[in-house]
Amino acid sequence: MEANKGIHIQDPFPRAAYNTQIATDGKVINRAIRSYQGGGQTSAPAPSAVILPVATPPNGTGGATGQ
Repeated sequence: MEANKGIHIQDPFPRAAYNTQIATDGKVINRAIRSYQGGGQTSAPAPSAVILPVATPPNGTGGATGQ
């Protein structure tokens, strides 16, 4: 019965949820929009090459023998 009451609430959101005037910093918002649209760099440029680590075998297996 309580679940049915919750479904039929006229306005289920609190008053604070309707506040669309959120305090923000214009510079931060501008940077976020440019980044989202793909037109701005927000930090260091993307790397031109990617270096991946190479798995090394454990001591005593394969590889060069130093014994």
